[in-house]
Amino acid sequence: MRLVQHALLGWLSFTSAKILGIGEICLEDGDNECLSQHCVPECGSSVWRCIEPKLFFFHHHVHFESCIPRMTAKFLEKSIRKKTTLSNYGQVCNNHDDCVTKNCALFRSEPGGRCIEPVFSFKRFKIPIPEYIEQSTLSYLKSTRDNVHDYIRLTTKIDNDVAPNNPHPYWCPNTSCIKGICGNTCNRRFLFVLAQGRTGSTTIKNMLNLLPGVRIRGELGNRDSVDEMINHFNSIHTGYNEMKKAFGHEEITHASLQCLAQNTIEIIDPPPPGNIKDDSLTIIGFKEIRFNTTEKINFLLNFFPCSRFIFSTRNDKDVVKSQNKNFINGDEYNEKEVRFIRTLFRKFKKRLGQKVYWMNLEEWSTGNGEHFTSLSKWLGFRECNYKGLLHDNFNGYHADEKIVQVGSTCRYGN
Repeated sequence: MRLVQHALLGWLSFTSAKILGIGEICLEDGDNECLSQHCVPECGSSVWRCIEPKLFFFHHHVHFESCIPRMTAKFLEKSIRKKTTLSNYGQVCNNHDDCVTKNCALFRSEPGGRCIEPVFSFKRFKIPIPEYIEQSTLSYLKSTRDNVHDYIRLTTKIDNDVAPNNPHPYWCPNTSCIKGICGNTCNRRFLFVLAQGRTGSTTIKNMLNLLPGVRIRGELGNRDSVDEMINHFNSIHTGYNEMKKAFGHEEITHASLQCLAQNTIEIIDPPPPGNIKDDSLTIIGFKEIRFNTTEKINFLLNFFPCSRFIFSTRNDKDVVKSQNKNFINGDEYNEKEVRFIRTLFRKFKKRLGQKVYWMNLEEWSTGNGEHFTSLSKWLGFRECNYKGLLHDNFNGYHADEKIVQVGSTCRYGN
């Protein structure tokens, strides 16, 4: 019988505060509705379903599902009991009948055990069904369960105050910050410019970098670099593995992975050589045209809690025409792909509210910088009045050498 080296999540009751259990129908992109914080569409349907927590996929090296078959979702829903008197994930059990999930993994050396994912969750990914759990995993369960309590408190608005340890309540309000190996995971403010290709995102980046205390780098590398970065984080085994074994390591918390992701961006978006000033308050980030799926944008939300987003778009036909003219990778671009990305951005704008700013090329490119003055106010800057507008990569890939000023009294905050 297989020994579980890690137990899964210790959640609250599936029926509390309108939080949905796995298999149940959720709103589009409605991760916050699900107790598992993981909502995906049914394949070929407009219906969305709560599925297993993302940590389940992390721990078992299973790729995230972009959609779930309808019958699979139905089986998942049936694998969960609705009785609130039963134990939930991570809670104490003596047998399978004690668990909402109908799956109790026992301790090997003492009575009792803990409720884990339903059997069907393991079967559908061909993962051996665990029967035992180690005491060494309980600290992981406790820390996970505590985080979920904080999550429920925030999403159900029991306490309308911002998280007490959020150092940037204006930049990232209502954000749950965690203490990791790098300190508070909200210490650093991030800004990401996500764009359709050939929509003026390089100009947006360079106009942003005129603001004091802002440093937004360009794209991350070749066309596969974004996928490689996300796949790397998805491949990290986070649960405890006995140190004596070949792949042995202590438990790796999600906060630690947030620190790793943030440190990665800090390293590849460094200050100029010779800079000796404290750089911790600088707003950093990047502009990219390859964050074009729900999974990729969710990656940024999961690992950069104190972040804001600018979505860069343009008329669909003009985007396709410019991409086919200027992109030389051999791909043929069409309006369907462009509309998909625009629709994706709209979904996240609706979901994230004030954390997103929309920049449409047709609107700001005909002005003289006033759209960027408005953008600076949304970011929290004061008296930053753009006098002019750059036109980088206009009709090709050439930087605009024009000097644009924002004013000597331009500053962040009051």
